[in-house]
Amino acid sequence: MYVPRAHQSAPLPPDMTDAAPKAEPLLRGSALVTGAASGIGYATALAFAHHGVVHLALADINLDALNASIRTLRESHPHVEVLPLHLDVRKPDEVKAGIAQAVARFGRLDVAVNNAGVGGRGMRTHQIDEDEWQRVIDINLNGVYRCQKEELAAMIAQEDLGHRRGRGVIVNVASMYGVVGPKNPLYQSAYATTKHGAVVLAMSILGLTKADANAYAPDKIRINAICPGYVATPLTVTHMEAQPESPLHDHVAQTPMKRMATPEEVADSIVFLASPMSSFMHGAALVVDGGHSLMHTAAASRPLYAYFCLALLLPVFASASLPSHCRGPHKMPSREELTQIRDNYLALWGGDLTLADKVLSQDVKLNIDRHPAASGSAPVIVNDRKAFLEFLTFARAGWETFHFKVIHWVADGQNIAVRWKAEATMGKDYAAPTTLKPGDPVTWNGTDFLVVDDESLIKEVNIAQDMMELFHALGMTSVPL
Repeated sequence: MYVPRAHQSAPLPPDMTDAAPKAEPLLRGSALVTGAASGIGYATALAFAHHGVVHLALADINLDALNASIRTLRESHPHVEVLPLHLDVRKPDEVKAGIAQAVARFGRLDVAVNNAGVGGRGMRTHQIDEDEWQRVIDINLNGVYRCQKEELAAMIAQEDLGHRRGRGVIVNVASMYGVVGPKNPLYQSAYATTKHGAVVLAMSILGLTKADANAYAPDKIRINAICPGYVATPLTVTHMEAQPESPLHDHVAQTPMKRMATPEEVADSIVFLASPMSSFMHGAALVVDGGHSLMHTAAASRPLYAYFCLALLLPVFASASLPSHCRGPHKMPSREELTQIRDNYLALWGGDLTLADKVLSQDVKLNIDRHPAASGSAPVIVNDRKAFLEFLTFARAGWETFHFKVIHWVADGQNIAVRWKAEATMGKDYAAPTTLKPGDPVTWNGTDFLVVDDESLIKEVNIAQDMMELFHALGMTSVPL
């Protein structure tokens, strides 16, 4: 009197949807961007709106400039809800209140970009006074800490949306000077200290990014940094036009790509870090500098180049002579292969037992609820293909016809989950108590979870069918246990 179910063991992430070809936005939900009135921050806000964010909290210390930028954004993206936040990252109370306001308005915070920052005044260390040092440190480092602290507190309390989205994503805007030191005569000691993890690791943006990435990974919160090079923001362009002798001209000329980045190019890289496309990037520093940092490291790295290449190639040489089962992880089945596995599995339950060898591994395991028995109920023990087929034959007994229709399914790697609708016809030998007569139709739903092995055979099946729905369809008023 039992019924067919489907496969798998571990539930699939809720964001792994059936991928019939339809354009889905790269980003979803809500986002916060600090330093959003202009430059990289404003370009990021536009890119987020373009790629699917529908709720934007935009923060800046310059409220007039922020409101002007928001008006422009709303003209091109009228569907996006925008919350302006007048926020000074040097003031913890303002940071806390602003992020709380965003969460209260939007319900959750999916992405946060900590972009607010300033440059130093171009002095050497012995020329910098205490106030200038503290100003840069308080905005560029402490400001990121204050924002990240409140963002983490909000994200850790919200729902985990699966391994591709998690509870949230944080992107900290650092600098290529977090990777290399500024050349003379660009003296930027305070700026480089806040941006450069190699200088003061525990107190830098990159150090904070890596430390919190490690600490909050179990909470499904991703934290990365982006390290832009020279960017053609209005402030930078105005400075260079007003000062033809500025060393910035030489520095840009020395960049392999011979130009500065546009804010939009940096924003697109931030979109990547904020999106599920970077879901396995964590604690990373993504350098977007047109190759400028290569000029600092190329000479020092040349002696290591041959050793590096050899290290990469050795595993290839070693695996070439190994048996296939010793060469590392098996290639994941394709979408088409997973679809065929799903269809064969349901056809097996539909009665085509010739598919057993193509569908089930020899040691397949079935996990299912207890089954009614003569003296109450008994556990169903299935640990191999033979026992699985015996149970399948038993479950089909008494039905004249048995067919399954896929309602929805998802797949990821070697996991499949399928929500099905059973369409069956009562047979004359159906043993369970029922008010139905032979030939009467019966329908009910269920969900099966499958795990596939490296040979594309199902090694584990977990069945969860809507039993109360089935009992109601059969006209049962009680089930003896």
